[in-house]
Amino acid sequence: MKKGFKSLIAVIASVKRRGFVCSSLYLMSCLTITLAQEKLSFSPEVGAKYEFQTDVVQNIKQTANGRELSSEEKVVTTYLMSIKNKNAKETEVQLTYQGISYVMTSPMAVWGYDSKKPFENPMNRDGSNEKIAELDKMHERIFGSAIGKTITVAIAPDGSVNSVSGMETVTESITQAIAKDGEMGASLSSSMIKQFFSENAIKELIEQSWKIYPEADVKPGDSWSMENKWGAVPDMITSMKSQCALKHIGGGIAVIGIESSVDLEITGGRLKGNQSGNLQINLKKGMPDWTLWTRNVKGDVVVREMNMVMEVMHKTRTATKDIN
Repeated sequence: MKKGFKSLIAVIASVKRRGFVCSSLYLMSCLTITLAQEKLSFSPEVGAKYEFQTDVVQNIKQTANGRELSSEEKVVTTYLMSIKNKNAKETEVQLTYQGISYVMTSPMAVWGYDSKKPFENPMNRDGSNEKIAELDKMHERIFGSAIGKTITVAIAPDGSVNSVSGMETVTESITQAIAKDGEMGASLSSSMIKQFFSENAIKELIEQSWKIYPEADVKPGDSWSMENKWGAVPDMITSMKSQCALKHIGGGIAVIGIESSVDLEITGGRLKGNQSGNLQINLKKGMPDWTLWTRNVKGDVVVREMNMVMEVMHKTRTATKDIN
């Protein structure tokens, strides 16, 4: 009887131990899952300074009546990024233009600008072509007017741009610099301002690269959807539907992948295609170390009463570096 009772006590104790072990394992697993989740957001520290660089390459191929015309545009812009203020709704970021390199290559000519050194045009090395030389000078006046100028961008925790201010100082400087270049200068500066120095251009550049933060805490393997729209009629409207996924988190970094469908509405037609890329977030800095995405869109358009097929291939890199 005593032996039976002792055996029963031993069984109960064993069950309790096992129950404790199982409970401990369950709690540990819950804790592990909780720790593996991360709240990702744009949240750099006030006072921090970075070198922020964007590198954009765009290739356009136009096919009409059996003939194909291709052009390539490359622009690298370097900013001093200063984090000025921050609250729950947004972070105030100052961007000062420090350097710009621009090259446009078409079947007809090449023109460009480099803020670090005189631009050497491969199609006009001796400077004998006055038209190309003047076009290079106009680009120098336009881009050069932005160097040293500062704009302020308010960026929300999800990477969206709430506002852009100070751009009117840049555009006024460009307009004054090009004032003596007549109709051609006015047309070129208007086009360049829309493409590079407008509030919408800055908003689209930053949001296409950074507006992919999820609303909820995430762990590797989690995915979320986003929809974005930029631009205005009659110039160009870009609409994107994206699927984002947290690929990796560890070692102080998080990597997000993105796959998007793109609808590009332009004057005279519509282009459709896809965009894909990756973003690496530095968890300590609270902002991306780098982003890389590529886009390919294609469609039928009408330009000056001519029907053509247009294909646009676009590649953008961004990178931030600490300034000691």
